[in-house]
Amino acid sequence: MRREIRWSEWDDPGLGHLRLLLHNDGVVADGMLIGVAEGRPFRVAYEVRCDIGWRVRVVRVGAPDSELPAVDQLSDGGNWTMYDGRLVPELEGCMDVDISVTPFTNTLPIQKLGLAPTESPEVSVAYVEGTELQS
Repeated sequence: MRREIRWSEWDDPGLGHLRLLLHNDGVVADGMLIGVAEGRPFRVAYEVRCDIGWRVRVVRVGAPDSELPAVDQLSDGGNWTMYDGRLVPELEGCMDVDISVTPFTNTLPIQKLGLAPTESPEVSVAYVEGTELQS
């Protein structure tokens, strides 16, 4: 299944686009956001890959005009590594990612935990402030 989702900011100028692919092997979310934060324009692209249980496995986030993503990490469901294999100990125990500029990443724990509308458990996440990734 493939979904294309677009939304605009309520308070500040901005636009988001998400291409969500659900297939037998898992979930791939590929998104782009443009906006203004604190009077400064930003552009952020991201890719989040999850297994079939919505567990985060790959996170890439960066400014589209950069040669390399600012964030390019792998997760096994609680341990995070860079693509070159180096551990990221400060993210140990984080089960999900929260990319500040997109509401999509709020979906990850909801899908994985099967939460009811009134439930709100605490979750540990790897937080990425998207507006600070500009070159």
